Amino acid sequence: MRSLCLAALFALAGCTFDPETSDITVTVTNISQSGNTDHLEVTLTLTDGPHVYHPQFGAQSTTSIELDLTSRGQVGPFTVTVQQLNRDNQNIGPPGTGVGVIPGQTSIQVNLP
Repeated sequence: MRSLCLAALFALAGCTFDPETSDITVTVTNISQSGNTDHLEVTLTLTDGPHVYHPQFGAQSTTSIELDLTSRGQVGPFTVTVQQLNRDNQNIGPPGTGVGVIPGQTSIQVNLP
């Protein structure tokens, strides 16, 4: 049994891990202070489809936030859509959208209405 565990340990030691690097910066501004917004639904649409993120923060704690997202090595146009949500997952106002191109414009600003 020990030799089996030891063999598994050596097998895992040979594995490599490549963490995803953040290469898209999204600055979200005009976050509602009156709607009890405490998280966002951020949809990054790349050539392979949508990728959804849910950054959270305290209600009425910030009017802007900077997010670092990854393109997963893809190139071409991308779209970021941001929706504000309260703790009951109700939408606060309409979403905001920003666009960019990888490589090239990878730092965008999304102004929420």
